[in-house]
Amino acid sequence: MATPTCHPVARLRGTIATQCWEVSHEQIVVLDVVTGETRWELPNASVVAASEDTLLVFDHTQGILLGIDSSDGLARWSLPMPIDGYPYVMSISDGILVIGEDNLSRLRWG
Repeated sequence: MATPTCHPVARLRGTIATQCWEVSHEQIVVLDVVTGETRWELPNASVVAASEDTLLVFDHTQGILLGIDSSDGLARWSLPMPIDGYPYVMSISDGILVIGEDNLSRLRWG
C-alpha cells in the first residue's frame, strides 16, 4: 500500500487540516495542533475553503458541499452539488458564492 502525500491546508481552532492524496483517492485528515494525533478523517473529499472553525468540503462520492466543524468533523450543513463538477468558491462581502458546473449558490454569513 502506498503512503499518502499530505499537505496542510488550514489551521483552525486547535486543529490542522491536511489534504491527502493516494493513487486511487483523496481524503481530508485533521490533526490536533498540540499532539499531532488524528482527530478525524473524511475519505473521498477535498477542502474547498476554510473559515475560523469551519471547513468547506466537497464530498466527491455523494456530490455535496459540506460545512464541517473542524474540531469534531461533524457536518453543520450541506448543499447538493453535481458529482461530475467541482465547486469553485468566491468570497463576497457577506459570505461566499459557490459555483458548480450548472448551478450557483450564495451562502450568507449570519
